[in-house]
Amino acid sequence: MGLWQFNYYSVFYIAAIILSLISVYRSYKMQPVRGAREFSFLSISISIWCIGYLLNFYNTELYFKLLFFRIEYLGILSAGYFWFIFIITYTNYETLLNRKSFILLGIIPFISYILVLTVTQNHYFYHTYGLSKINGLTVFRKEYAIGFYAATAYNYLLVITGTLILLHAVQQMSGKQRNQMIPIFILTVIILLSNLCYIIKINPFFPYDITPVSFVILGIGFNILNFQYDFLDVVPTAYNQVFRNVKSGIIIIDQRGFIIELNPYAEEIISYSGKALGKPLSNVFPECAELLKNSSVEEIKTELQPGNKLKTFSINVSSIKNRNGKTLSKIIMLYDITDLKNALDDLDTFAHTVAHDLKTPLCSLIGFSEILESGDLSDELKAESLNIIKTSSIKMIQIVNGILLLAGFRREKNIQVHKINTKSIIKNSLSRLDKLISEKGGVIRSPEEWPAAAGYEPWVEEIWVNYISNALKYSGVPPEISLGADKENGYVKFWVKDNGNGLCIEDQQKLFKEFDRLAYRNDEAGYGLGLSIVKRILLNLNGNAGVESTIGKGSKFFFTLPSYTD
Repeated sequence: MGLWQFNYYSVFYIAAIILSLISVYRSYKMQPVRGAREFSFLSISISIWCIGYLLNFYNTELYFKLLFFRIEYLGILSAGYFWFIFIITYTNYETLLNRKSFILLGIIPFISYILVLTVTQNHYFYHTYGLSKINGLTVFRKEYAIGFYAATAYNYLLVITGTLILLHAVQQMSGKQRNQMIPIFILTVIILLSNLCYIIKINPFFPYDITPVSFVILGIGFNILNFQYDFLDVVPTAYNQVFRNVKSGIIIIDQRGFIIELNPYAEEIISYSGKALGKPLSNVFPECAELLKNSSVEEIKTELQPGNKLKTFSINVSSIKNRNGKTLSKIIMLYDITDLKNALDDLDTFAHTVAHDLKTPLCSLIGFSEILESGDLSDELKAESLNIIKTSSIKMIQIVNGILLLAGFRREKNIQVHKINTKSIIKNSLSRLDKLISEKGGVIRSPEEWPAAAGYEPWVEEIWVNYISNALKYSGVPPEISLGADKENGYVKFWVKDNGNGLCIEDQQKLFKEFDRLAYRNDEAGYGLGLSIVKRILLNLNGNAGVESTIGKGSKFFFTLPSYTD
């Protein structure tokens, strides 16, 4: 035992070795988790550093001290390198460096280690070295040279740069990620300070180097995070760009049901008045919490209408597990499917409406075609049958044109509006409705002058045709219809007033909803596809549509367009 001089301080260095080896094992088992391989290399480097220092410090022979000194520096020089590699891999910044860059980063540590291996043949790492007796211990005395300072400065540069990258990543995190990474940052600072104190010889524990001892703290910290929180399972991959900016709600809850992460879009969805992070999901988003409470399956896919039920969301819930299958948390994905659901509902209603509208004229075509085929008909009956066939065909064409027009409004987004000539539009509309006006015996009154409005004339003409044709169909007998316009708050309010029976509030609310029609007016092809076209036109022209009606006093259908100013 003459070569060795162990004392009770040896326990700390042995503990550092054991804990670093545990970290090696743990990180190796976690592969292929991002950063696990690099972290295992870092842990191996720390283990070599601790083993080399332990054997170097507690040996009494210069030959063996030099041997173990070389082992120690293999760990020291590689620890800084692998710390940097681990950080940029873990924080997903390794794309900034290619394989050539990794090789260049290792040049200085490699040259420094060559100087360490040949320390007996050169004076670039240590000017002088030897043995000294301090407090009864035989220690390795050395005088630092330029090679040592260069290697140490570069090592510090790698560690500090990596730490700053980690700090930058921490600023982009929140919740569980930030809580796990801040202790790592603090432990790194402790190691740097302890090593600096040893180098500049203001070490209160002289002659012991407390840097390996600080690895006991680091080892405990890493392994607590590994065992309790699985910190390598949580990777900050492009957090700011993906998590924050994705147009879907993302909520992450822990095993207790507390919110540990959510993105801004999720905050908009739940509309919680306070700070949702760290609160129970049942308090912040009770509808979703109830859904999870009543389900025992690991993954959930369903629909949800939170709050005022104006929007519908597709909700996907899945478990986040570690490599051992233990559930760490649950991730809730919320996708706004309101438009899709409305479109599907509209499509279903549209199919029924079109089928109904086309069925009547088709039945007329078939029926009167069969009558004509039977032969032996008077000229008067033949003429009547042909007239009905013609009328039914025209009605079918009008329905098809309406469908095509509505589809065109849905596709078109960038119509250029201009000053419209309302007088000319009214003239064209009445010309198109000349036959219906004659059939109904309608009387239509229209002013000579109209306020200037901005719009798109072909579309505005469709609005007038729809409004006037509906007034002719559903007014009194004979129809008495008034057309007019008023200026209101930067808009022109155009209107069509009839002398019909008027509409109750419930019926007024059904109007302008796509493909909906009033139950007692199914005998006429109006108040269905027509008013939905009006609504779609006005949405594209920055206008609005509505009705004012009183039972027994007729109805006044109106639409607004922006006033035109030169």
